[in-house]
Amino acid sequence: MIEQFIPFLITCIIAIILLILILIFLHKYEKKRLGLEGKIKKTKLKEKINDENKKVVENDNLEEETLVESNEETVVQEEVKEIVEENKEVIESTETINIIENEKTVESNEETIVQEVSEYTNEELIKESEINDLNVVTTTSTKFVETTIYNKSFNAQIVLQSNLKPIYKEINNEFLSYKNVHARLSFKCVRYSIGRKLLAKMFVRGKKIYLYYALNPYDQDPKYHLKDVSEKKIGEELPSLQKVLSPRSVMYAKQLIEILMGNNEIVKLKEEKIKEIDYTEVLKPRSFKLLLEQGLIKAYKIKQEVPEGKEIKEKPKIEIKPEEVDEFVTDDEVEEEISYKNGKKLGKQAIINIGILNEHFDEEDEVTLEKLIGKNLLPKDTKRLKVLAYGILDKGLNVVADDYSKQAIKMIIYMGGSVTILK
Repeated sequence: MIEQFIPFLITCIIAIILLILILIFLHKYEKKRLGLEGKIKKTKLKEKINDENKKVVENDNLEEETLVESNEETVVQEEVKEIVEENKEVIESTETINIIENEKTVESNEETIVQEVSEYTNEELIKESEINDLNVVTTTSTKFVETTIYNKSFNAQIVLQSNLKPIYKEINNEFLSYKNVHARLSFKCVRYSIGRKLLAKMFVRGKKIYLYYALNPYDQDPKYHLKDVSEKKIGEELPSLQKVLSPRSVMYAKQLIEILMGNNEIVKLKEEKIKEIDYTEVLKPRSFKLLLEQGLIKAYKIKQEVPEGKEIKEKPKIEIKPEEVDEFVTDDEVEEEISYKNGKKLGKQAIINIGILNEHFDEEDEVTLEKLIGKNLLPKDTKRLKVLAYGILDKGLNVVADDYSKQAIKMIIYMGGSVTILK
């Protein structure tokens, strides 16, 4: 009797085993399917988050631009004092500047500009320079007034002040008469260097040339009247300032350059090896309008709420955006300006945009990973830093980082700052 049930039992056991195997297979398949769906969902979620982040970044950029525009409406006391001091003589003799005339000047077409430049005499250029050198307007009876103000490049100031042209040429020729010394003209100044070492900077302030040297002011003869600027940011590398205007001060400048080169063991080239520099293009007479057209003078519009009859004295900020910088800084200049320093670390890398640095640091400030962590701009466990060209830069910063985008380097260099890469 039992023997009759054995085949039936075996059949049931085999069926149960097959059922169990089918259930296991279905379970694994379902688990795999759910896992794949989960990955797809995660991928879609990441894409959605990235899209949202892009929108946030775009909104941030728009907000930054709005902030920059609104910040231009704020009068900075220190810069106001500088403008007033630089233009004191003109302020005393000039009471008003007509806004409408300035706007008409900007709107004139290129053909008219070219014709006017050819008809310009040196005296006319000087007169126009004296008028347009002043960023001052008098308010109308309206409560809110929009004014146009100007910021001139080093090149423009030299062109518009004919008395500074021979001084600039003589000093520039002296620097470049030494072996391997290079000069780079930026919007704000001329930098003189040998390799990665900065030797001096030349600025135009008002009606004088300012020369900053890599010299100790207290080691030099008092006759040079060097000013100690070591407490300023520029003074960390260039602690001595000389103001140059007269023939005697030009002679002293040459002597100081000789001392500077001697301290750095830089030899002077033989006379036959000194290359003659062509200043025709740089120093050719041009009108204020043409300089504005060429971007050597930048025009800014500001809106302010002011009492009737009050003068507005405002120094605008020069600014550079990533999409503009390639016009002003070449790849060769990038290679020349980068310096290197030991100190690279392994570990977590953080990325920061140039616009954030611009917002949280002042002119000539040094930007380091430690300072960014101290300002709570980066996590405390960050070991490495990369700088990207997102946002607007309107000041010269001395940035030390492990890595940069090329656009970020160009923006920093254009604004007169320095780039140091840790290795």
